[in-house]
Amino acid sequence: MIDSPTEKGDHFMENSFFAVAITLLTTLLLVMSPVHGSESEVDGQDVGQNSLQARQEDPNFFVMTADVLLARPLLLLVTGVGVVIFVISSPFSALGGNINQAANTLVAKPAKATFVRCLGCSYTGNKNA
Repeated sequence: MIDSPTEKGDHFMENSFFAVAITLLTTLLLVMSPVHGSESEVDGQDVGQNSLQARQEDPNFFVMTADVLLARPLLLLVTGVGVVIFVISSPFSALGGNINQAANTLVAKPAKATFVRCLGCSYTGNKNA
């Protein structure tokens, strides 16, 4: 059966609403994410301090629920976008000599925030470390 023009319009509106919602959520996540110093400013003491802070956090039910339902899916999306951007930019990063920094910033950090960070914690690190 052929869709009527109004049904096609409804599908278009649903798809564009979904695209706008994902774009807004991704933008919100990027704006609200903590800003970290450059790689040269981070040393072992800061990493140890973040792990200690992660172990001392005690997130409640609502924070953990928001993390599972909102933050992790968005961080997974950001990780995927970072992988795509890294693949596209890797020839230029290789020529510039900073491919390791690009991989760390675009892929490793978002992946760690998605998969290594304890549920509901704001710092990347394993609570059991």
